[in-house]
Amino acid sequence: MKKEMKTFLEKSFRTSYKKRSFDSLLLTSQPFLEKINTGVSLGVFLRLKHREYAQYLEMSIDANDYLTADHFFFDYQSTKLFSKAEFFPRIFDTKKEAMSSFIKAEVKCLQMNNDWVTFDAPFKGKRVECGILHTAARKIERILGRCPSVEELDFSFGPGNNVNLHKNTSVHDKLNAELTYTSNLRPFLPTILSSCPSWMQARFLEEVPSRFGPLASKAKVQLVFGSELGFVPKTAKTDRTICTEPLLNSFVQGGVGSVIRNRLRRAGCDTTDQGRNQMLAKRGSVRGELATIDLSSASDLISKAVVWHLLPEPWFDLLNSCRSPCFTYEGKFYELQKFSSMGNGYTFELETLIFLSLARATCAELGISTESVSVYGDDIIVPTAAYEMLSTVLELCGFSVNHAKSFSAGPFPESCGCDWFLGAPVRPLFLKRNPTTASLMGWCNHIKRLDNHRYDDRWSALYDALKALVPRAYHRLVGPDGYGDGHFVEYDVDLREKLKSRHYKHGWEGHAYYTLGSSPLLRVASDPTAYSAALYGAQNGKISSDRLMRRMKDSHQSNDGYLAFTRRKKTRTVLRRCFHPWK
Repeated sequence: MKKEMKTFLEKSFRTSYKKRSFDSLLLTSQPFLEKINTGVSLGVFLRLKHREYAQYLEMSIDANDYLTADHFFFDYQSTKLFSKAEFFPRIFDTKKEAMSSFIKAEVKCLQMNNDWVTFDAPFKGKRVECGILHTAARKIERILGRCPSVEELDFSFGPGNNVNLHKNTSVHDKLNAELTYTSNLRPFLPTILSSCPSWMQARFLEEVPSRFGPLASKAKVQLVFGSELGFVPKTAKTDRTICTEPLLNSFVQGGVGSVIRNRLRRAGCDTTDQGRNQMLAKRGSVRGELATIDLSSASDLISKAVVWHLLPEPWFDLLNSCRSPCFTYEGKFYELQKFSSMGNGYTFELETLIFLSLARATCAELGISTESVSVYGDDIIVPTAAYEMLSTVLELCGFSVNHAKSFSAGPFPESCGCDWFLGAPVRPLFLKRNPTTASLMGWCNHIKRLDNHRYDDRWSALYDALKALVPRAYHRLVGPDGYGDGHFVEYDVDLREKLKSRHYKHGWEGHAYYTLGSSPLLRVASDPTAYSAALYGAQNGKISSDRLMRRMKDSHQSNDGYLAFTRRKKTRTVLRRCFHPWK
């Protein structure tokens, strides 16, 4: 491929189309909605055509009104096509909606903290529910086991922003950033700082070994009140609130979350794999013996009182020592009524622990087997017989069951990004991201990956229309499935017709194809913390020890002080030539 063409493909792959925004995609989807030709799809078409966007976003369908997965799937797809689009016309103040939900959650947590002065106060006269809470607390104690000391934690940075650190958030940038922390973490500062000697040596000492190079500046340590409240896109109706944590608090939270994650895995709950929830949801859609429970604003409703009563005291003290007690919004400080917000490094593991224990305790109280109980964050799967009681217990603990996404009966459960109708996958295509070549190719590939019996003239109309928006230079990028969305996916039968077979050595026969992928940007850093960044990468499996030693040796011999390659958070697009053997 010519160099000029290669450069064009790489530079234009993620460029946003300013002219091809919502209106162009709306025109593209019209033939698709018309060919579905149902009352729901035509209703969607007319609402979008006449710009009745609020009515479109409020549309919903009842799965119990359908007999076949095919009919349900296309109506469901019609109502969800633009529901999460970032480029959807802003008819709602999404930030205001998110802030309203956040305030309601804070008020509810405040009420819970005031009501739960004694453990039995909210459960007066509710013997069964009170027994479930006591059982759940004992289960949590058995799952967590001995509470580790701060010295035993394996600290780690999270992937997101931190207080006073928003643009560049790579490990190297965080090692050089201002060390922010809250007052409740102050007693543990010496332990935290001494656990990373190379980092602290580079940040605090006046003189460092020669291999580190000259010290640029002393470290800055700043006491802050707490986290910073911000917003990220969620749907066309509302944003999602997220609290940006202080750097050292986030560093410790990562270690706490890792311990809870390992203890949960030992108890049979793997928080790194959604497969079990997805498999059980499929089974529930066929047999009807399992119910799925989804919670609204689950992490925002974890009150301090609930955590204090359910977790053992040493564990509560450990988690409380690194959480942010306050948050700032528009320059003002507010006390945080919830225990841990979205953005806290252990929130996901903590909510999984609480919901898993409540679900198992409910089944034990009702004499139901816990074999099919599965929890992933706020996605809960329990036997249908435990649905009502568990919903009641969750409500008493301050959580809000999202009945629109919870299913105790009927052919349509959903969990962890998988939707099923009588065992058939019916997960819709969401046009989420702003239109770019990358997003358009991803949407086309999503359509190609649908079941063969569903890829008919309805889908082909949408596929052809989306592909027509992609510059023709990218149409030659054709390859097999399973290697990302940097090319248009085709399957072996079509590939054999479009590409010539090539004979390679060692008896392999297949074809060569081009694909676009992301490559992390590397930079040469001469500051002292580059050594710590390299060690952190080796410890967390980001770089092999042999490769690290080669870099250390080469950089140590440099006359410009210490040099090390560190990965930036940003990536660049690279065109690669690959080989795929025929099956």
